[in-house]
Amino acid sequence: MTDSIARVIVDVSGNIADIISDGGVNRLATTSVLDLSSSLPLPSGAATEATLLEVSSSLSQRLNFLGQKKSQDSTPVVIADNQTVIPVSIAGSVAAQGQIVGKLANTGSIDMVVDGSGTPVVFEYRAPASASVELDKLRLVLSAQALAFNGASFGKGGGALPNGVEINLYANESSFTGTLTTIFVNEDFFTLLDTDIFGNSGDAVVGTTLNFGPDIFLVSGSSDRIEVVIQDNLTAGTRTIYFFEASLFGETIS
Repeated sequence: MTDSIARVIVDVSGNIADIISDGGVNRLATTSVLDLSSSLPLPSGAATEATLLEVSSSLSQRLNFLGQKKSQDSTPVVIADNQTVIPVSIAGSVAAQGQIVGKLANTGSIDMVVDGSGTPVVFEYRAPASASVELDKLRLVLSAQALAFNGASFGKGGGALPNGVEINLYANESSFTGTLTTIFVNEDFFTLLDTDIFGNSGDAVVGTTLNFGPDIFLVSGSSDRIEVVIQDNLTAGTRTIYFFEASLFGETIS
């Protein structure tokens, strides 16, 4: 006699259907048949097509659409405190804020001690063809044999300038076009910010800075420019001006 191990066959509901013992099949009277002709009920909490569509719609509303958005329309993202360093690269070159980007010039000359009484002489700076410039400040430096502060002199003497030294800005994309200020006498330098005066054995130097607000650009390849216009004779001997130049500081973006 050969011993064999009895095997029990159950249906999908866990009911015993058959018992195989000693090579024989002992079928029970009651069996359950799996009916595949109709859909079966899903377990509680299982996802359906409807619930998946609902989740997809909710995610779309929360994540919005692709592309840049304002902060109030964006989905917040938390960066872990142990996040590894993320390398960042900048296309093109960016100059450090406050770096001099150029001097204002007239046909290559930066010396503003000229006679502009007949025809005004325009000293200007335009953004190069390869880069735009975000303006930071304009620095004017003037030196003379002496500086008279009597409210009626430019340089050592010679009276106030009849027409003045005009500073113009044409930044069309930044919606600014026109005259920033006009200097007639030495005291007008103090209407600008960061004005310094140095003296040595009668000679004197005055430096003054005109600061620009944020987001003022000179766009490359455009007519944008900043000007210093000399409209009077600064070479007159009574004024004894040795040096007068204008330097522009800012950030170049290429």
